[in-house]
Formats: sequence, structure tokens, C-alpha cells
Amino acid sequence: MDARDVALQDLERRLRQTVGPESAAWLLTDDTLREAAALAPAGDPEDDLYASHLLGTFHWYRYQMLLPGGGGQEDFAAAVRFLEPVYRVAAQGVPDELRWLFAQADTADDSEADAAAATGRAADLLEGYHRSGQLPLLVQAIEMFRRALHSTPEDDPDRAACLSNLGVALRSLFERTGDPDLLAEAVDVARQAVQTTAEDHPGRATSLTTLGNALQTLFGQTGDTDVLAEAVDVARQAVQITAEDDPNRTARLNNLGVALQSLFQRTDDVALLHEAADVGWQVADAAAENHPDKAGFLGNLARTLRMLAERVGDARMVTEAVVVARLAVLTTTDNDPDLAGRLANLGIALRMQFAGPETSPWWPRRLTSRARPFRSPPKIIPRAPDTCPTSASRCRRSSTGPETSPW
Repeated sequence: MDARDVALQDLERRLRQTVGPESAAWLLTDDTLREAAALAPAGDPEDDLYASHLLGTFHWYRYQMLLPGGGGQEDFAAAVRFLEPVYRVAAQGVPDELRWLFAQADTADDSEADAAAATGRAADLLEGYHRSGQLPLLVQAIEMFRRALHSTPEDDPDRAACLSNLGVALRSLFERTGDPDLLAEAVDVARQAVQTTAEDHPGRATSLTTLGNALQTLFGQTGDTDVLAEAVDVARQAVQITAEDDPNRTARLNNLGVALQSLFQRTDDVALLHEAADVGWQVADAAAENHPDKAGFLGNLARTLRMLAERVGDARMVTEAVVVARLAVLTTTDNDPDLAGRLANLGIALRMQFAGPETSPWWPRRLTSRARPFRSPPKIIPRAPDTCPTSASRCRRSSTGPETSPW
């Protein structure tokens, strides 16, 4: 038995003894990583399945430990490389997530020549990721989208859908890893999707939404006002070409309202806040009474109305802000992480109503009310205790998930 065999047996022993975080610290040391690299098969991993299984497991454990901090992508790729030949011989010897991933890849390989079929398979993987949160599905979806793009002609009508979905997937991976290159690529491919989609194509609104969401995310990273202004323009275009009865219209309106509010905070352009309020009313009126994001929509509207009332000194708008803020609180469950923010927003609006808008530094510039009717609040059904939105941001986009292109 040579030194390499002894080292492999020692690695196997240590992996078997790794049963929790306390016993896994050794996996993350630089020395251990160098030792593992020295044990890699000299040729194809398939030629030494024992070593491949151990090294694949080693990297999979590292990936699982590094994932919460947004890292581990190199270890994930190494785990896939080493464990794929093991899967071919003994599928039960690989983690469940990778076993499912390899099975999906086998199915995709059968139709690899058909770019449309590959795009559809990748979209299924992306949907599976959004349902389960299993990162391997997302990584495989991105790989398959890229493969499909490589085999799709520039003038193929299916190319835009593949680009748009790849943009969604890349932005999702950025949100998990924090890698700025992924976000830059997401914006780039989303732009290509819009440029590739004809003006009258039914999927153009989806491509615009993908680009707008990517730009808003990029603004959140860079603080570049020009990027945010472009996101607002793109969101406006998406809303303008979305039919009144389109089920995606509410989410697209809400995204536009959030972007307008953010742009106002950067530019102090009151017209943007007026537009955000108008959009917010449309969202609140259009959302079904039992919509899972109804409380979030109302919360966004209440915050916009309060900001606008403070800015322009409109007494009636203060009253509207109080009414809508109350509705937002009523539709929020006790265990919802957004409840504190919505209660705080209601408290601020009530204080403004009690003190009068003249407490605002902007009050002398405008009259106390404008000649317009009081808006009737949207109809609501108080949220049942066992339902709860997942987003915790004060002003947020719809949590119904990113759009994917079926065409």
C-alpha cells in the first residue's frame, strides 16, 4: 500500500467521523484542501472511482458549509466533476440533490440537439429551484440555458425566451452568492433579450420585466442613479404593454411603484412620487382580496402616500395614508416580519394626522388640500393567521417569484 492509498483511507476515516459543524472544521483549512488536491486521480475521474467518491464527498461537504456565506461554487463544481462517474456506476453513492441533477442532465442530453427542448428543460430546473431552494438545480439550469443559447441561431424566435430566462437565473444565483460578475451578466443578457424581442411580441413585457428587475438589483449594489432611472423607464414600458387582465400586471405595477419611490428619494422629483402614488392605487385596486402580497402592496402605498403628504402638505392625503396603513396592518399576521415596519408607518401617519401637515418643512409651499375626491380604500379580507408573506423589506417587489418566459 503506497502513501496515496494511506492518505485516501485517512480521508475516508475523517469523512465518516464528520457528523456536524463541530467535527467539520478541518474541511475548511487550506492544508486539507491542498492535501485533497494532491489525491485527485491523474487522469479521468472515472479511472479511480474510490478516490473520486471520496474527493467528491469532501468537496460536497465543503460546499454545504460555505453555502450560507454565499461561497462554495468551486467546491460545487468539483463535487459534480468527481461524483458524476460514481453516479454512472452506483447512483445511491451520491447526495440526493446531485443524483436528481444528474438524472435531469441525462434527460436533457436526449434532446440536446433541440434548443427549444433544452430551454424548456432548463426552465423546469429553474422553476424547481424557486420551489425548493436547491442551488444545484439553479447551477444546472444556467448551464443548460447557456448550452441552448450556443446552439440557437441569432434569428431564432426562441432565442429571446432563453436569454430572458438566463437573466432570471443569473440574478437568482447572484442573490445566493453575491458575485458581481453574475449580476453584470444578468443585466447584459436581459438587455439582449429585450433587443431580440419584437415590439409586438407577446413575450416582450416579460423580457422588459427581467431587465427592470436586474437593473433595480444592480442599483442596489452600485447606487448609480442612472441605472435606477433606466429601471424606471423599462418598468414603465413593461406596464404599458401589459393587458389589463394579464395576471402579471399587478406585480409589474408594484415593481414600477417601488422603483419610482426609490428614484424620488435620489432625485427629490415630486412628480415621481405622484406617479408612484397613482401606480400604488392601481396595484391595491387590481390585487385580488386574498392575494398573498396584498398587505405588502398596501404597505408600499401607505408609505408612498405618507411621503407625498409630508412633501406637498396635503391634509387629505395624510388621511388616506392613515386609512391604507391601517389596512396594511390588518392584513398582516402577528408573526409576519413586516408587521413592525407597517405598525411604525401607521404610527408616523397618525402622528402627522394629529399634528397636521404643517409640521412638514414643505408645508408653506402648498395648500393644505387639493381639489380632488377622497379615495375609497381597496377592499380587503384580513389575512388568515396561518398565511404569511416571506419578504421582510419595508418597500418590496412582489414575492410571487420572477417571471419566466414560456415562449
